[in-house]
Amino acid sequence: MEEVEVIDKEKILEKMQKLIALQSSPNQNEAELSAIMLKKMMTKYSIDINEISLITENKTSGVMEDLVQDKGHGDFEDWYLSLAVSVGKFYDVRTVTGHNTKPITKGDKTFYMSVKTLKYLGFELDVKVAREMLLYLQSSIRRENKTNSKDFYFGAVNSLDERLTKMKLEINAEHQTSTSLVIVKQDKIKEYMADKSYSRGRGLNTSHNYTPAYFSGVQYGKSVSLNNQIK
Repeated sequence: MEEVEVIDKEKILEKMQKLIALQSSPNQNEAELSAIMLKKMMTKYSIDINEISLITENKTSGVMEDLVQDKGHGDFEDWYLSLAVSVGKFYDVRTVTGHNTKPITKGDKTFYMSVKTLKYLGFELDVKVAREMLLYLQSSIRRENKTNSKDFYFGAVNSLDERLTKMKLEINAEHQTSTSLVIVKQDKIKEYMADKSYSRGRGLNTSHNYTPAYFSGVQYGKSVSLNNQIK
């Protein structure tokens, strides 16, 4: 079998993970495109589905945490945190918020500012893919919401949550072996959070009105492509 350079293999496997997940998309064109792209990559790099699973498991030897975003003023918007949780659940990672200090340099002086942080906790490949997906969806939804309507945001997030939940159930039903791996992942993440003394986060204010903007958001959440973030 042709050797694949290590520096490229991680990127290849990340793309393959995304494509495997997207094959269960309720959007038929998206699912078919994902299957075609996955087949081409498997042929090009001489990697079969068993190797993807094996290498993925080897990359899940321990829990890591990754800073997704920090914010100096105010809280993260609730719609964005809801989106982060939905994406995190799909990729088997936990979403946590907290505080940190960030150095700010002005001239020859350095100040330290308190910032709010949003992190993903999980296994390496899961965390990387989840972070990419979240930032892509956040940017796409903000760009589409011309009037910055809260109702539009929640319409899009609720629609995407339903879409991702359905895809997750279909993936678990199709790949029975992945269910046991998910349980192992969840147990290790819980142990990690207990060891680091992570506490339960605040409740989210998901109140919204069923306005035309909300239903426009719902339609956008149904139509936004999940393939565009695969680069």
